Amino acid sequence: MFNKKIIFVCITTLVIISTSITRVVAKAVITIDPAQIIKSQNQPLIGENLNFLMSSDLKWPRKVSMKQRIKEMNLGMLRFPYGHLGDNYLFTDAPFNDGIKGLTPRVASMRTAPGTQNWAVDEQGYFTKALDFDEYMQYVKELNIEPLIMVNMLGYDEKHYRDTVVTFEDLKTHAVEWVRYANITRGHKIKYWQLGNEVASHTDKETYFKHYVEVAKAMKAVDPSIHIGFGEDGRRSWIPEALADDEIGKYIDFLSPHQYLFGRKWTESYERWRNYSGQLTSKIDKLQQYIDNSKHHKDLPLIITEYGITGGNYPENEPKNRRRKVETEFITKIDEHKNYGNDLWKSLVFAELTLSTFKHKNVSHMVHWNTHTSWQGEFGGYHGNIENSLENTFENNLTPIGQVIKFINHHTFNNIISIKEKHSFVRAYATIDSENGNLAIIFLNKNEQAEAIELDLANYLPTNSYKRWTYTGNHPEDEYPIITQEGEGTNKSVQIEKNKVRSNLPPLSLTVIQLSRQ
Repeated sequence: MFNKKIIFVCITTLVIISTSITRVVAKAVITIDPAQIIKSQNQPLIGENLNFLMSSDLKWPRKVSMKQRIKEMNLGMLRFPYGHLGDNYLFTDAPFNDGIKGLTPRVASMRTAPGTQNWAVDEQGYFTKALDFDEYMQYVKELNIEPLIMVNMLGYDEKHYRDTVVTFEDLKTHAVEWVRYANITRGHKIKYWQLGNEVASHTDKETYFKHYVEVAKAMKAVDPSIHIGFGEDGRRSWIPEALADDEIGKYIDFLSPHQYLFGRKWTESYERWRNYSGQLTSKIDKLQQYIDNSKHHKDLPLIITEYGITGGNYPENEPKNRRRKVETEFITKIDEHKNYGNDLWKSLVFAELTLSTFKHKNVSHMVHWNTHTSWQGEFGGYHGNIENSLENTFENNLTPIGQVIKFINHHTFNNIISIKEKHSFVRAYATIDSENGNLAIIFLNKNEQAEAIELDLANYLPTNSYKRWTYTGNHPEDEYPIITQEGEGTNKSVQIEKNKVRSNLPPLSLTVIQLSRQ
């Protein structure tokens, strides 16, 4: 008979060997050649849609100001005034060329939001607490952010904007005088001007094409240097037709698609997303193809003027209790047991969507939707609203989505590198600093278990020093994940041997490893 001790030792040895083999097989081996650059960028990856109704530091005093939070997220672009609400926004009252005397922004129609929200406008339709254009430009100038203006193209239409105070000719004058006020009178040199928002949902193609050319031509007569963007977001056949039409196409300087996740079955649970390995960027893929196939627009920028994980059918626990918290002027209803949606795993979906989209060579900016939402009222959209990067609270804290924006914007460099993205549960992305050669690799671990990775660096020999940051939490629905940096003197989590780099990625995490060149 075999000795029991020998049997135990043999079994134990087999278990150890089996475990070791499993780890080696599971390791994601990722090859990176920093010379393989897709494109360069001048601003941080992610920008924001400011909700102008809720973003004024002058009229919405908070413990931490909007300006401070915008700076903290290191935003690359700010879109103003907003999305759909921007087509019911006039930057000042008629006559629009009197803007130099002072701004009196208002709605075109009191019958359409935000004209229907009495906390946002007075009885005549003038905004009571909103961020105006001049305060917005203070944010832009002081924080060195790229501005993008969304110009009202639909507010003349009685069908959608009943009892409107403007005609189409008024709106054309409005657009022209906004350019004059911003770039001639004030000297702001604003480059990007988008004409309308998701216009295919609110008007017909022939009307928009005609109005687009008229307004764009008139705006460029004031300032020929401006870049004008098409206001349809890519859901229909408008864009290929417009690009193919020489009269329209010559006035299209950028496209402004939106990318959401409506109707995606894999968004219905953490497990479905974890196991999903398909494309997240179907609309952007299509638009990139349109550009590649066009005759005269192969370098046309794609500015993703709205995107986010809005649209998923997220399961939520039923509320078990509810309490009311009063904070100065902000009243927030809080249920500590409810999964509001803006949590760890959904913020990691947002990270994957962002980084997958930005690999497209024509994508120049990405503008998240949004800082705050006003669709739930003045006090709606607490910490867990899935759209928001900021809480609608007195503290104005970053949500998990806001934390991811901050994380990515602070830890990426100006050149995007072409690498294989998908490695089982791991996603990999890389950027390099063109000045000093520092390399930043971002890893997304979708799994609830740690994952091992090995980098094989081509044409790059790193020093033995590195920096590492991690964004993670305790479980998929953790609403308060944190960002940590590996400190000096701690156990080293990254091993560097010549051009090989090895590390383990925490469960459900974003990790950045920053290397420097020898």
